[in-house]
Amino acid sequence: VNPYDDSELLGVIEKKLRQQVARPRILNRDLDPFLDEVILTCLEKDPDDRFPTCEALREVLTLRTEGPWWQAREGDEALPAATRALRRLRPQRAAPLVGRTEEMAALHAAYEAVKAGEGTVVLMPGPSGIGKSRLVHDFLEDLVAPDGPVLLAGRYPEEVGRAHQPFLDAMRGYLGDDATLPETNVVDHVARFVRERAAEGPVVLAIEDLHRADPDGVSLLGPLVQAVRELPVQLVVTWRPHALEEGSPLHEWTTVQSAKPHNHVIPLGPLDEAATLSLIAALVGNAQTARTLAYPVGRASSGSPHMLIEIIEHLRATGELVEREQGLMPSGAIHEVGLPDSVRALLVVRLVDVEPESMQLLEAAAAQGPEFDAGLLATVAGKKRLRLLKQLAVLERKHRILESAGRGSFRFASHGLWQVIYEGMRDERRREVHALCAAAVHTDPAPPTGEAAFTWAAHLLAADRISDAAVALPAAIAHATAQLHPARAFGFLERLHGALPADEAGLRDDVGTHLEALRSSLDAAPAT
Repeated sequence: VNPYDDSELLGVIEKKLRQQVARPRILNRDLDPFLDEVILTCLEKDPDDRFPTCEALREVLTLRTEGPWWQAREGDEALPAATRALRRLRPQRAAPLVGRTEEMAALHAAYEAVKAGEGTVVLMPGPSGIGKSRLVHDFLEDLVAPDGPVLLAGRYPEEVGRAHQPFLDAMRGYLGDDATLPETNVVDHVARFVRERAAEGPVVLAIEDLHRADPDGVSLLGPLVQAVRELPVQLVVTWRPHALEEGSPLHEWTTVQSAKPHNHVIPLGPLDEAATLSLIAALVGNAQTARTLAYPVGRASSGSPHMLIEIIEHLRATGELVEREQGLMPSGAIHEVGLPDSVRALLVVRLVDVEPESMQLLEAAAAQGPEFDAGLLATVAGKKRLRLLKQLAVLERKHRILESAGRGSFRFASHGLWQVIYEGMRDERRREVHALCAAAVHTDPAPPTGEAAFTWAAHLLAADRISDAAVALPAAIAHATAQLHPARAFGFLERLHGALPADEAGLRDDVGTHLEALRSSLDAAPAT
């Protein structure tokens, strides 16, 4: 591995002469701080800074953290304080960090400004499970060193009435668990603590889960941000946008701060297809299995690393993935995946405050799929378009359940939310809504073709009225096999095969042939 970020030989030689190599833990995040420091010491440019002999190196490796070499390096309070800060934030590490190269680079770029004496504020919004904690943790871990910055970390708790807890946690990480905050002048006390640490060198303060802050917690942020700008301090703040009610003090604060040009906003969005495939491959340990799962698991997880990991674990627990010598392998065809109970429970909570009328509207929208047309929904729901759009705006801006997809279209905020709403409908309600959708999408007396034929047939199939779609089935089957991802086409044809009556033997055989062809192609399906 080339430890210098340069592909040209002359560039590597120049950096070898002038620059220190990057910390090994940046390449291998599972490397513990002790070995990271040992390797870096071996690579020091000045011979006097390396181990004097191989015997000395062997002694250090034998005694490890109990030896005098490491204990001397821990003498600087920055290192043990950093270790305690990381312990507070440590996320689950069931898989490597993937798909966050640009965001990690932006965090490091902001820290370079801090090293130059310039205070920076980094704002990191992102939905639950998207990997905010993991990214912040790994960024801080990159900075751990005996001569590194002071690392401070805290998070807002779920319990109300503990507005100052993240700042108390941050102080205790440095001063010890006996540290306390005064009952009055808390803002001044915290700001003074940060100034005192910054007087000794760079400081990185990470505050997680800002969406849980109450008004008292928000009142601390203004003075803290002001103090940061005047000091070599990097403040990193994370929150979930969907958890902020529009117009609330916290929503106003994040909106104002995000608009300021000198603040760094690093929003975390879903993993892209390449990162999703990489993460699945790391979890299953088999490239073919990863390709097979890329579409159904990527679709169900909506690019959420946490949800993706939970789904893979669920597939293992249910026996749909089994251990083999070459890694995890499917025990059968996997063209759709269900939501684990742990994920489903989190998503259901998002729907608790939705009014019954709006919930009915969401059900009607869910029948169209993860993305839906507002005009079609107005017809199905029997509502005037303007009133409907107002209701959709509330579901988008207040509840954060929907997102605008442009040109009168909307999508559910995640595939999981759509799945929970759709699967939560009563059977008779689902059949009723699909029948209404079928009536709305095809009003022409001539048989539909192409995508229109597939959409119409799919709605009638879900409404248990597949015989009504007989004239469009050949076109629907042709569209599914030629235009849809094999996993999606397989699901449609499998349901169709089970619903066709016995007197449609020819069509059943035709669908069966397509199913066999799709079954063999799923193993090599690309992640598109």
